[in-house]
Amino acid sequence: MFALLDERTHCSDVTDLTLSFLPIRWLDFAGSDRTRVYRSSRGFGGLLEPTLVFRESVWHDRLTHEDTSVGVKLTAHRRLRASPPRGEADNGRPVPTRSSLLVQVFSLVKLPSHALCNSGLTRILQNKGEEASDNEIEYLLSHFSSFWLPHLYSYFQDAPSPTVAHTGLGEVLGEILCGTTFMPRLDVIFVDTVKWICSTLESDSERRFRKLVLEPFRSSFERIFIKLEAKEWPVSPNTQEALTLLRRSFREHLFNRSF
Repeated sequence: MFALLDERTHCSDVTDLTLSFLPIRWLDFAGSDRTRVYRSSRGFGGLLEPTLVFRESVWHDRLTHEDTSVGVKLTAHRRLRASPPRGEADNGRPVPTRSSLLVQVFSLVKLPSHALCNSGLTRILQNKGEEASDNEIEYLLSHFSSFWLPHLYSYFQDAPSPTVAHTGLGEVLGEILCGTTFMPRLDVIFVDTVKWICSTLESDSERRFRKLVLEPFRSSFERIFIKLEAKEWPVSPNTQEALTLLRRSFREHLFNRSF
């Protein structure tokens, strides 16, 4: 297909641009043409990165392919944010919503003994955090920093990074962290959450948290930093020095991109 169009157009760039509007699965490309669709470098979850012109068609295919892992589908949603997929993709496959995928992943790690926390966190993943009941908020205030954050991060500690990437847990943890820190009703635990983020980054020797949570949600983490800087938050011990040290630590981790 590539060779045929090359003969007609006498320009490989025109060929690539034309074929990029077709679903990837419709294209028949041999080894030599493969380099026009994929680069040699591997990115998220060990997958080959698409070339710029085929970026949208490759990620659309990954989003809608039935055999694609949930983590890759969630990443596809983020990669396609500039051109969000509609209810039905151009290739005729149904498009899963981002919130449904997040809830699907969370259902594998939620605990029956924390029913109110489960429902509250599910609302956050569905972008309905402000609809959480008073009881759900009360339980999240009690258990989020002390239990849920360590519980969710425990899944990052043993499996290889590519394996964790495919589970989608990084996306879930990122959404939960950002969702809770921007809820005024959870401001009581805001500083504790930032402390946990700093502590996790400090011990993140294999940079899993940085690669799977911080970098994908960098713009939201920068908003967290702005919120941390915006006013005097209660800290323990309740001193200005402790708050200054927390801000400095978060700033250093957030704006250190040498990895």
